[in-house]
Amino acid sequence: MSHKTVWEAKGVYWELNGELTSTELFEFNQETLAGSAIDGLRYFIVDCLKVTQYLDDSDDAVLTATQSQDLVRYNKRLVGAFVYDNPIMKELILGYIVSMEEMGAPWQFASFDNLEDARNWVESMTY
Repeated sequence: MSHKTVWEAKGVYWELNGELTSTELFEFNQETLAGSAIDGLRYFIVDCLKVTQYLDDSDDAVLTATQSQDLVRYNKRLVGAFVYDNPIMKELILGYIVSMEEMGAPWQFASFDNLEDARNWVESMTY
């Protein structure tokens, strides 16, 4: 799989393409933690519109949410938008959101079927 990471003024945008694996989910979180301005981020957008296959593990949503708790320690005010239009990513994304909520993460999440709506939402949610 390939992905594109774009560091924007208030957040980070990931565009995922092709086959997504558990390892890559881990790498995205690590990439964010390594960013020098993590405490200044206000949003993240994960664009899954071009994901063709997810090589899943039933625990990936929980494991990714657990790993995200490191990010929560640095930044409690993030909002996250997920963009997808097929069922390939739905279970993973919804599982991640539920796991984050169960772990008490203060972030707000939303899912969209197009990038424009996701961008409008993060803009309305950030300050």
